Amino acid sequence: MEFSYIVDNETFAVSIYYKNQPNTVIFQPDWPNGVQWGSKEEAETWAQLCIESIIDPAAPYAPAGPGLIGEPKIPLELPQ
Repeated sequence: MEFSYIVDNETFAVSIYYKNQPNTVIFQPDWPNGVQWGSKEEAETWAQLCIESIIDPAAPYAPAGPGLIGEPKIPLELPQ
């Protein structure tokens, strides 16, 4: 996989990296809707879903908050 992630053991903040680059491409200190992570496992699951969404064009976006499902992506229709 070209993406990896780290979840902070204390704050559960998610840092997603591309390849072996030192800078994060996504830093998510809490859920996208502002709710704090409930656990490290919750943050890890979100990170995995976020990476899947980046890699797979058909995968939904990672959920915006706890108990929510990921929003489907709207297909981009290019002019012909």
